[in-house]
Order: sequence, then C-alpha cells, then structure tokens
Amino acid sequence: MSCPSGLHFNPVIETCDWPENVKCYPASLTTSTSASFPTTTPTTIQTAVPTAALTTIQTAAPTMTQTSASTVAPPATHTAAPTPTTKVPPTGRPCQRRVCYHTNWSQYRNGAGKFLPIDLDPFLCTHIVYSFANLRNSELVAFEWNDESTDWQVGNYELVTNLKQQNAELKVLLAVGGWNMASAPFTAMVATPQTRAHFISTSIDFLRGHNFDGLDLDWEYPADRGSPPEDRNRFTALVQELRAAFDAEGIQTNRQALLLTAAVAAGKEKIDKGYDIPAISAELDFINLMTYDLHGSWESVTGHNSPLYAGDLESDDKRQLNVDWAASYWVSNGCPPNKLVVGLPLYGRSFTLTTSSTAVNSPASPGLSGPFTREAGYASYYEVCDMLKQADAQPNFLQDQRVPYLVLGNQWMGYDSPNSLREKVRYTRSKGYGGVMVWAIDLDDFSGSFCNVGPYPLLNAIQDECHRRL
Repeated sequence: MSCPSGLHFNPVIETCDWPENVKCYPASLTTSTSASFPTTTPTTIQTAVPTAALTTIQTAAPTMTQTSASTVAPPATHTAAPTPTTKVPPTGRPCQRRVCYHTNWSQYRNGAGKFLPIDLDPFLCTHIVYSFANLRNSELVAFEWNDESTDWQVGNYELVTNLKQQNAELKVLLAVGGWNMASAPFTAMVATPQTRAHFISTSIDFLRGHNFDGLDLDWEYPADRGSPPEDRNRFTALVQELRAAFDAEGIQTNRQALLLTAAVAAGKEKIDKGYDIPAISAELDFINLMTYDLHGSWESVTGHNSPLYAGDLESDDKRQLNVDWAASYWVSNGCPPNKLVVGLPLYGRSFTLTTSSTAVNSPASPGLSGPFTREAGYASYYEVCDMLKQADAQPNFLQDQRVPYLVLGNQWMGYDSPNSLREKVRYTRSKGYGGVMVWAIDLDDFSGSFCNVGPYPLLNAIQDECHRRL
C-alpha cells in the first residue's frame, strides 16, 4: 500500500500513519484479515437518501445477545452512550477510510446536476459504494437499465470498477437495498437458511462477475418498516454466513476475500430493534453509520440534518439525535471504534418557516425542492451554494451543535460546509474511529461550477483534513 508523502503504513491499524506511530512489529501482526426552488418531484424510481432516524426513540430495547435466527430476543437495555464531549481535542491518526456512496439515479438529474461515472475522481475516496442493486427472488439484480454492460454499451458497473485501473488502491463495492426498497425483499431473503444460502452463492457470482470488491448491506431496517422482530437475529445470521462464504471463496480462488460492510441506523429505536452489535461487528469489515437525516421536513420545527453535538437547549430523546451520541452508542454497545465509519452528508435538509422566527426549533413546514435534486426539503451542496450567493441569504452557525444553517426568505436550510466537515473529521480521528463516509459523492459541487472554489470542495476538505497533522 502506498501512502501520501510524510506518512508510513502501520500494519496494526492497516492504514497510513505518522512516522512516530509506526514501529517494528512481529510478522504475525502484519498479516491483514478480513433560491427560488421548483416544487416538482422527480419521476425516477429512486430519490431518497437512506434515512437514519425518522421515528420516536423507544425506551425498551431488545437484548444484544444472539439467539437462534428464528427466536425473538427478550427485552433488555443497552448501555447508555457516554456523555457527549464539548470540543474536539487535537489528536488522532489519519483517517483509515474515506467511503463514498455513488447513486445510480444521479445520471437522471438535469443540466449541471447530471452526474455520470466519468465525473468520479478515483483518488478522493478509498472506497466507492455503487448504490443500489435490487433484490429479487433472493438474488442481487441490477436496478438501472444501464448498470450492466451489453454488446452495444459499457455499463455503469464497468465504468466505475474500471476506475481501479487509475488507482490500484481503490475498492469498489456494490450496495443492495436503500430506503426505497424497504424491508420486504430482505425479510423474504433471510427467512430460512436455504434462502440465505441462495442469496450468498448467487451474490458471490454476481459481485465477481462485475469486478466488485465487496457487498454493502443497506437494509433499512431489520425488525422495522414491516420487518418482523425475528429479522434481527436473521440479519445477524446472514452477516455471519456471508462472512464465512466470502472468506472460503477467497481461499478457494486464491483471491482477496470480498469485503462485507453494512450501512446502519443512527437512531436509538432502530439500533436497539435491529442489530446485535457485537455479533455483526465481529464479521463486518467496517460499519457505515448513517449520521444524517437526524432532523428534516417530517418534523414541525426546524432542526439540523446532522449536528455534531446535542444543542444546549435540547432535552430527553432529542439529545440523542447527533453524530457524537450515535457513534458513542454504537461503540459503547460493542462496535470496535476502528470499524465504525462516521457518515457525513454532502447535502442539506430544509424547511419553510411559518412564523417570523428563524432560529433552530422554529415552527415550519417542509422546505421547497432544489432545481436539480427535485425533492422537497432537500438540497445538494451545490444547490446550497446557489442559495448562499443570493444577496439576501443569511448564513448562521449553531455554536453548540457545530454546524451551519442559512435563512433565505422563508427557507431554512441546515447543511454542512467545508469547515463543519473538517471539524467532524477531526472528531472521528480524535475518537480513533475507522474513518468517514459520505452520502453522496454526486451531491458535492463535483464540477466546481456552483461554489466557485474548484471541483469537489467538500470532499477535498475531507481528504485534506483526514491527513492533516493535528
């Protein structure tokens, strides 16, 4: 593995590190294991970002001890998350991972918002996660008409995996699921050992056949949205069986084993209902924590999409809806810190103010749609930049939550800027977490034509901060 100038490979943490942290280790440690916005909405099938926390927080949590796949675990209580920190200390190793989700429906955005595989920068991310594949009859299937190559065209799968020819260190995974697919296909697939085995064997063929390096499970969510309580343990069984099969196939074919990852919820209710954290953490290569959509237009008051910390005036369950609480909760309940990848949004969530108040927690209804993303209450960062350029835009900063928002007329937009993302990166490094993840690469100003600071201002800030000496 090659490292940026000034860094050296550390075999213990399996990533680039500062020279003083890299020592000589026994050979046994060096072996890796596995702003006038239209209100119309798009007609394409997939639109919504995976949603991390849309429901009320529950108080009674299922146990974290695994039982048989067909047995409902008895109620128990998870360990409470540690008290949130108040500032990011200037410590931490370079980011172990920079995971970037790429959406296959961004090709349908109009004009300057249209995003194609040619727009991907193969050096900004350590992992690209192609989103999403569908799940039909317990098998992976392509979702879009041009995902797969044909005799007359090179498909988008191939165009994205071909980026590894430019960057040999890059890994490209395929994600299955997403918010729109919901739970029903997953519930059918995990129902029995036989249906899981069919999914696993056909998935290996599908992934290898399309030159993917791994699979990202994006079930939103086990034991939720129509998924029965039994699915919590069945999801654990699926992860364990996938890991065993991926490892065995790697040995049999003398290839690097396929990576196995999952995108997981940040809301306490969904965490408690859906995940045996110690069991799945033992098998997954890393875990992508969806620390965004923590507030949005489904609520009746303004709130930030992805606050780093709880607000000073927040109480009770609302103090759980922030990056720090969610990450701490996963770790305190059994996820190794170096496997936890913290989600960073490259988009904002908006509201329409219904009174003269413009502060956080002001009465509001859903925000308007952006001209390119065309989803009410939602805007890419490049659409936010267009709003910020308006003469009457009022940018603000939530000092307690460490994130910006803007007011433009009656529109209230909570978003992340290069500076707020830098602070989140410093936070993940200070905690020893396993890196950062972005949703989604196509929502940054990828062309550099909106924010006037060059292409990919958010991802470049993240990459720079990931390797900055603190």
